[in-house]
Amino acid sequence: MSGIDKVCHEPTGDLMKRKTKVTILSLDDAIASSVAGPTDIFEQTGVAWNDMQGLDRDPRFEVEVVTVDGRPSKLSGNLTIQPHCSLTSVKKTDIVIISSGLIDQFEPFHSHVIPWLRDQYQKGTVLASICTGTFLLAETGLLNGRLATTHWGYAGELKQRYPEVQLRPEYLVTDEERLLCSGGASAYADLCLYIVEKYCGLELTLQLARAMVLEHKTEAQLRSLPFDFQKNHGDDPILVAQHFLETNFRKPIGIETLARIARVSERTLKRRFKKATGDTPLAYLHRIRVESTKRELVGSKLSVEEIGSRAGFSDMGRFRTVFRDYTGVTPSVYRKKYTEHNFGD
Repeated sequence: MSGIDKVCHEPTGDLMKRKTKVTILSLDDAIASSVAGPTDIFEQTGVAWNDMQGLDRDPRFEVEVVTVDGRPSKLSGNLTIQPHCSLTSVKKTDIVIISSGLIDQFEPFHSHVIPWLRDQYQKGTVLASICTGTFLLAETGLLNGRLATTHWGYAGELKQRYPEVQLRPEYLVTDEERLLCSGGASAYADLCLYIVEKYCGLELTLQLARAMVLEHKTEAQLRSLPFDFQKNHGDDPILVAQHFLETNFRKPIGIETLARIARVSERTLKRRFKKATGDTPLAYLHRIRVESTKRELVGSKLSVEEIGSRAGFSDMGRFRTVFRDYTGVTPSVYRKKYTEHNFGD
């Protein structure tokens, strides 16, 4: 590999103890915001808010941008970015951010990028992809059997190319075993704030979000987009079943009833429903019910028990377990966390 090959030096002394090192991978034709956006957010952590409050700066991240060969990369909008070094010069880093761009234009870089990503992961590095950057992460094989997300418009293609990935394109951010993914290109902000909260805590994240006028979403919100993306599959009987679940979720619904409504056998329903939506019928029903309860937890003064019952849960213990499985927190914690920390309150 030819070209500039500067060395990215490790921080020393106190900086090594305090700062988390973030390496942003910039590839030719990447979306500019998926490189510049994370750079700004991580650089301003512990800085922007402190400047506004007249406090000493306390930067929490050391940020570097790398390209395959250390040469400048040409981004969308005919913009060019000068990297700090080549990816092979990175000996140790804490987090790698994979930028977003056109999938096919990234393929020529696979032979250099994929082994490097695998090597970094083996060293304990967190790998985080933005939007279509998930395709690069999936190409490593590390996402097989693990949760991931990407832009909803590319979900079908990712599922076709990498069927072993547990794709959930309704999630803005996924996080499983040091492998993070974010949805659409603008979800880079959600991903970065999520990382900031994991490494620096909620208070500092809220300060950063206010200083940069970003919306801070709770972990539960990051996993709660609508279900429309799951209906672009063309299987009419399954669409009928989905509609029935969405309009009757407050009632007890058995698989035999759903199969009768869809006019297919129970076995066929289970197989085709999973193939079309990525969910089992029961999982789909649970998620609809959880969505309903989240709105009421924030928008009403009903008790948690009343809200769970209204959504179709007859067992409150089961309600709490299902809610936690799909949001990461209990109903009570969700209500408290969302109402207290919603941006702008």
